[in-house]
Amino acid sequence: MSEIAIVQHDYETMWKLSQRVSNTVFVPTALRGKNESVLACIMYGAELGLGPMQALNSIHVIEGRTAMSPELMRAMVARHGHRIDVVENSNTVCEVKGIRADTGSTATVRWTMEDAKMAGLANKNNWKTYPRAMLLARATSELCRIVFPDIIAGLSYTPEEVSSIEGVEYFPETMKTEEPAAVVEEVDIVDAEIVEEPAPKRKKVGEKAEFVELADVIDKVIPTSPVENTSPPFEFRLRQVESWGGWPYVKAIAKVAAKKIGVEEPISAYELAHSEMLYKEVKMAINSKK
Repeated sequence: MSEIAIVQHDYETMWKLSQRVSNTVFVPTALRGKNESVLACIMYGAELGLGPMQALNSIHVIEGRTAMSPELMRAMVARHGHRIDVVENSNTVCEVKGIRADTGSTATVRWTMEDAKMAGLANKNNWKTYPRAMLLARATSELCRIVFPDIIAGLSYTPEEVSSIEGVEYFPETMKTEEPAAVVEEVDIVDAEIVEEPAPKRKKVGEKAEFVELADVIDKVIPTSPVENTSPPFEFRLRQVESWGGWPYVKAIAKVAAKKIGVEEPISAYELAHSEMLYKEVKMAINSKK
């Protein structure tokens, strides 16, 4: 098998995978539902030797710019046999040291809150809330640009740095503010009258029992009001699309339906199943032909 065929096969596999996972909670909000963007992220990760899910969780796109999480930077450095040692990390200062395994060259980067103030960062909410993490991220990316530029392969800035460049504020999805502790108020207990509920009335032996119509019981257990019409899950829609016949036949109907409701024509059964509105339109058309 030629090298081109292998690449083409991998591309098709990545594309199918992107379509399958793009609407799941495992995909970052900025990419969710965008098959092409998910594919680009997975392909970028593959070039760096990352698995699809690791790429989706560690490669970020902010205002069109691609960035790498500081955790992934340190992981890739370690994967290639080099070292990054965190010498100091607090809410006011972070110092990291990098050592290359091949040349032995070293460098040390130190970031402080004074540096953050000079850069106009200290007043941002994420720096106020997570100063230690922000200092570590800045020190990591600067060290990697100095000592390990070949490892980070062009993704030389963290999401927080790219956000600063683009003039937006970045909050890592993994960082959550702590919920305030529950406050339990003390309540004075005063004398109160204890009222006992009467025990349920029991029928005497031989007393005639009351009969209830079966329909009344069913109405109480199973409401007669219509259930809200919810769309079936993606996997169910995909199985239905594949059961309608060959893709050329379904594609011809989908093309007309897409033009009718003003959406893009799907290029595969996966895309058709992902579009709930188009799926319903095609389903109606196919059922009308039966």
